[in-house]
Amino acid sequence: MRVLFISPYPKSIYSIVGSWDISEYGTQLLEVVQFNSKCLFCEFGKSVKVYKWRYQYKIDKTLMNSKIHESQIAFNFEIKDNQLYDFGVCNGYLDKEEMNLLNH
Repeated sequence: MRVLFISPYPKSIYSIVGSWDISEYGTQLLEVVQFNSKCLFCEFGKSVKVYKWRYQYKIDKTLMNSKIHESQIAFNFEIKDNQLYDFGVCNGYLDKEEMNLLNH
């Protein structure tokens, strides 16, 4: 999986979303999970979509080979009249278990 659509965005987003996929290490994507959450910091309470993925390096000959890595990022989208009105990145949000507790 290559994350080519990220290139026009700031390097900080690419460092989270794109830097994990290292072809020389034989990166294998194990799982991708998406869930709804709430921002806890700059846009307090705003709905965000969290993307969490787990991956493993299969060719790398170090201890990283046996370790399963995980990365995540959240985006907030504001849509008005079926058009994207606002977009942002969120790094302070409730995790899936916290959202489950909040909703019960």
